Amino acid sequence: MFAWKAFLSFLERLNYNHEYQLVSLIQKYFQWYVP
Repeated sequence: MFAWKAFLSFLERLNYNHEYQLVSLIQKYFQWYVP
């Protein structure tokens, strides 16, 4: 799934670009809504 890997790398870029709150919010979303 290339799109999924690209999305994960996108999250990593957000993390490095000082958008850590947004990344943590997205990670919490996946933790709750993705089995």
